[in-house]
Amino acid sequence: FIYKNRVYDHPSVSERKELAQLQPFANEASVLFDTSQMGAFSLKDAASGSRFNIMSGLVAMQMMLIGLLDGVQSIGIVTPYRAQSRFLSTCIREMLQRTKYQNIPVLAATVHKFQGSERDMMIFDTVDSYPQERPGVLFFDHKNHRLVNVAVTRARGKFIQLSDCHYMRKNLSRKQALSQLTAHI
Repeated sequence: FIYKNRVYDHPSVSERKELAQLQPFANEASVLFDTSQMGAFSLKDAASGSRFNIMSGLVAMQMMLIGLLDGVQSIGIVTPYRAQSRFLSTCIREMLQRTKYQNIPVLAATVHKFQGSERDMMIFDTVDSYPQERPGVLFFDHKNHRLVNVAVTRARGKFIQLSDCHYMRKNLSRKQALSQLTAHI
């Protein structure tokens, strides 16, 4: 949808089928996980104004752990907000240190840090939800398709999007790249 159907899968994509067969969501290469009914509230960091969502962060961590247990060798959790990436990075560090997974490349970061790198599994935590009146400026910026493009194209074999779908449908135009991605998955 971003490139108006002018981009096609390379033949090597079929080689990545093995990654899609792993958990979470075995045999699914792309998944939309709707957090609408989970009480996943989006809050703002008092100092920076950056948003974070504890519930969606915990869901991302659970999916990361399931992936590691099933053999995923590299995982990225991408988010548009620094506060969420800091929260996730702290959780990853605390959970994985002194375990057999401590040397597996797991990175939580903002979209900008993922440019140029790939992971076997990418989790895209969109963070935004109630009680915020509207999604953050990154989703309204005229370049928001780049944010979505980076999140999706960094996945070698599995892409999981975490979103409050009710909130997004109510607050984003169907023309926005994130709305189109959500509808496509």
